[in-house]
Amino acid sequence: MFLRKVFRPVKYVVRKIVNSILFSLFRINFLIYKRLYGFAFASNIISKLPSSDDFNVKLMRLEKAMIGTNCCIETPIHFYNCDDLSNFSVGDNCYIGKDCYFDLKDKINVCNNVTIAMKVTFITHMDAANSNISNIYKKHSAAIHMGDNTYIGAGSIILMGTVIEGSVIGAGSIVPRDFISKNEVVAGNPAKIMKSLAGRII
Repeated sequence: MFLRKVFRPVKYVVRKIVNSILFSLFRINFLIYKRLYGFAFASNIISKLPSSDDFNVKLMRLEKAMIGTNCCIETPIHFYNCDDLSNFSVGDNCYIGKDCYFDLKDKINVCNNVTIAMKVTFITHMDAANSNISNIYKKHSAAIHMGDNTYIGAGSIILMGTVIEGSVIGAGSIVPRDFISKNEVVAGNPAKIMKSLAGRII
């Protein structure tokens, strides 16, 4: 019993030192890949970092992401169309599940107490590139805003210009561009308002 009490703080200190060394190695590796191949390739390192020790969150913050306190961001996580994470912000007490995709051509704002289940995709832009379709649908981008106390169900797709405030988005929903919802249950393809939550949330 005595030895357990003695070695417990020692074990904690050793783990902190080891984690610090490991994170430094990940950081150096990331910077080398970023310099040689660009951010898109280097971001694969963030995707593989363990979330248990917040390695991924620490590296995301160093790449200009704004992430609040008491957040759990699972890996893998995927970022596209960006040179850093300055268009990615997360508030306090948030959860982001595994295999979520974030198109950071424009800003994605996740406020406080937000839950994003696994395999959710956020798309902030459209670009038909060299296709003749671009004559009709011009290159366009718009920010996505997930307000306080929002829940996004697994496998949902959130398109540009969407503003969600305190609503529940059902699993597998496709939320169309410029969609606005506050304190509602939303589901379907395309997503539609199913019912109001007004007065039911304290």
